[in-house]
Amino acid sequence: MTAIERLRSEIYTSHDDWKGRARFTMGYFAGAAAAPAIPGLMAQRVHLQQRTDLRGDCARILAPTLVITGEPELDRVVPVASTREYVTLIRGARYEMMPRTGHLGSITQPERFAQIITEFVHAAHS
Repeated sequence: MTAIERLRSEIYTSHDDWKGRARFTMGYFAGAAAAPAIPGLMAQRVHLQQRTDLRGDCARILAPTLVITGEPELDRVVPVASTREYVTLIRGARYEMMPRTGHLGSITQPERFAQIITEFVHAAHS
């Protein structure tokens, strides 16, 4: 499956009309052209993560922690189940799922993403 195929349903779901979808897609690919991904380095990073046991590091985290994902069926880059594991590994971590988006939630829905972060920060300081 190509990157475009993985993103197509997320972009379609996260934007209500064709104009919004087209605007987002053009901006996304313009950014990708300006700073292209390097697949070999991305693969090395994934393999390193898969070989690294983070349980000890996660157990030492004392700061309030928020784990955010999109919908499992829309995130075709990182399995949501593996991201959610951080909630069990980090004491007191909170989980938030962003509806109508997947891996790109912070850029497909920046206002909602900012709202989630703002609410978390305010709750942590209350």
